[in-house]
Amino acid sequence: MNIRVLYNVFLVRLGIRQILPSDYINGIRVTENNDPMIQLIADEGLVKTDGNTFCGRKGMIERLLRAAKEVSEKGYLSS
Repeated sequence: MNIRVLYNVFLVRLGIRQILPSDYINGIRVTENNDPMIQLIADEGLVKTDGNTFCGRKGMIERLLRAAKEVSEKGYLSS
């Protein structure tokens, strides 16, 4: 990893930059965490689907729903 990538990672950690460089993201090792796959269900109107079924890891789905609820409470999502 070169100095430019490390510098940009540092800026993200400080909150100055919003997006991690792709060189850094591509270097992250993916490991199995044994989190079960579940269906994304339109929960309390926070998630809108077009009838398709979406699946993901349980932890990821929970974090997505929590984020959707937070932005909804702040008024960023329209009904």
